[in-house]
Amino acid sequence: APINSSAVITGDRKLVFTSQSGTLYGFDIRTNAIQTSHKWTLNFGEVITKSPAVDGTNNLIIGTQSGKVLKVKLNNDGTITRIWTIDVASEIQASPVIDADGFLYVGNKLGDFYKLNPDNGATIWKYSTGAAIKSTPTISEFGTIYISNTDGLVTALNTDKSLKWTYQAD
Repeated sequence: APINSSAVITGDRKLVFTSQSGTLYGFDIRTNAIQTSHKWTLNFGEVITKSPAVDGTNNLIIGTQSGKVLKVKLNNDGTITRIWTIDVASEIQASPVIDADGFLYVGNKLGDFYKLNPDNGATIWKYSTGAAIKSTPTISEFGTIYISNTDGLVTALNTDKSLKWTYQAD
């Protein structure tokens, strides 16, 4: 199956790819040994087109084409544990991001941008940008979250959802 997203490396040296067919492949790269097979693999039964985010405890946050956000852990014994799964109502077309306090952020095809509780995936707040979010948001060292949508609107939000500024690109 095609792999159309960038690989990520966790803090505990796990190399992770997700295929478009929804399969996660993980490799233990704590040493420079040649890898002839994966240590972790799991098919989620979901189309995944963007890279996962990695949290401070090396868990993966994955967005799917059906609008699900999954948090999973790659266990040292080669198993994978699903910590939680939530639904954000529409296709996720950009990678999730994580702020300095561990909160998760993800946007969807409807233009809705969510702040999620990292412990259980519960929605803390939702902000509508008005058009699909297809580019991965970014967070500055000041905690400002920058989001752009397919209408060319760039939005700067504070972590409490308050609007800092917007800019409309030509």
